[in-house]
Amino acid sequence: MPLGYELFPGNRTDVTTVEEIITAMEARFGIAQRIWVMDRGMVSAETLTWLQATAGGIWSAPRRASSGSGARALTDARDWATVRDGVEAKTCPGPEGTETFVLVRSVERREKEQAIHARFIQRLDTA
Repeated sequence: MPLGYELFPGNRTDVTTVEEIITAMEARFGIAQRIWVMDRGMVSAETLTWLQATAGGIWSAPRRASSGSGARALTDARDWATVRDGVEAKTCPGPEGTETFVLVRSVERREKEQAIHARFIQRLDTA
C-alpha cells in the first residue's frame, strides 16, 4: 500500500532521489519493515549498498547490464505465469543466492524494444 509520494524539480536523475525519499518517508511515518519498490532508473551499486545497510527489503528492476542470471532466466521458457493478457512474470534467484528477482515480460515491451532496435539500425544504415 503506497504511503506517499514526492515531487522533485525536473532534470534530476531518479537514482539521486532514493535516499531522500526513504529518509522523508521514515521521518513522516516512522522506521518500519517496509519493502521499497523502484524501477531500474533508481538503481545503482551505491544505492543498493545504502538500501541493504539501512532500509531492509527492496524490490527493484536491475539494470540490464547487471542482470546476468536474469538474462538467462528470461530466455528460459519454464515457470512463467500469466499475470494478465500479454504480461508474464516469474521469480528466479540472484547470482549470490541472497536475492530473488521478479522478472516481468510483456508483448508491448517486446514490440517497443524491437522498434527501438529497428530505428537504431536505420540510423546506422543512413550514416
